[in-house]
Amino acid sequence: MKIEATTKGDEIIFIATDNEVESGRMYCSWAASGALIINHTEVHKEFKGTGVGKDLVSYAVSYARKRNIKIVPLCRFAKAIISRNPEMQNIL
Repeated sequence: MKIEATTKGDEIIFIATDNEVESGRMYCSWAASGALIINHTEVHKEFKGTGVGKDLVSYAVSYARKRNIKIVPLCRFAKAIISRNPEMQNIL
């Protein structure tokens, strides 16, 4: 699986692909404080249950850590993944 970040205006979209087929997306924006807001995570139906969503959340956490910024997970899915993984919680 490959994940890349692309920007569209003030939005950052993380796009996951598997063998060059898009498997999911995560939509993010910037808070006034500079934190990365995770707004929505979607996994295409044929990839549900394969870990794509968790991989997108992990990628966003890594992206934020590399830039020394915090994450605000408004997306319920992202919030659940982060809350279940203590090693991710210091990014909040």
